[in-house]
Amino acid sequence: MCTACGRRQAVYHRKYSGERLCLQCLLESLHHKVRRAIARYQLLTPESNVLAVVRSGVTVDELGMSLLLEVERDFPKVKISFLTIVDDERPVNCLYLKTALLEATRRGIGKVVLPLTAEETVANNLLWISRRGGCLFLRGRLLYPDPPDGLDVVLPLYDVLGWELAAAFQQETTRSSPMLDLVFSLEDEFPGSTYNMLRSMERLADARGGIL
Repeated sequence: MCTACGRRQAVYHRKYSGERLCLQCLLESLHHKVRRAIARYQLLTPESNVLAVVRSGVTVDELGMSLLLEVERDFPKVKISFLTIVDDERPVNCLYLKTALLEATRRGIGKVVLPLTAEETVANNLLWISRRGGCLFLRGRLLYPDPPDGLDVVLPLYDVLGWELAAAFQQETTRSSPMLDLVFSLEDEFPGSTYNMLRSMERLADARGGIL
């Protein structure tokens, strides 16, 4: 039985909280996570003009965009343009990001939306920390490399787990890189570890001396 509504059959066990959720309550929870991230990190405004980027062949991107479009119904003045990139690499590579930034500039759009989940954000950040290269995302935004003036790259799914996103749309979660596999494995064995790593990275970034 769903521990949130107490009426419908549970289909997903949220291990890090102990909740057992039905499809409707799981989806509503993900909507809340997206809205909370947008508000907490000031990622979008009710009248934002955004370029939403989807990697062709990456199922979680398509699911994430579906979730964002459901949330966007509450903000009818938001203008959304789409860009599909033929790139199935995960975590995201900077060449794909550069293509998105160039296209946003060409279209005169000030915000780029990437449908990266919490696991993929952590995987990108771990690669950046270990190699001092690649992309760094914190608090729902691209920090490195610095986007061009007038452009903002945001991650509304920053606090959404890919596992939960796939479960909400009754799809399988795919793994496609050693670093992403590591993050998935840690979350599986130590529920909540993805959020713990995100919060730790944020604290390191805030620490005196600029550790990140």
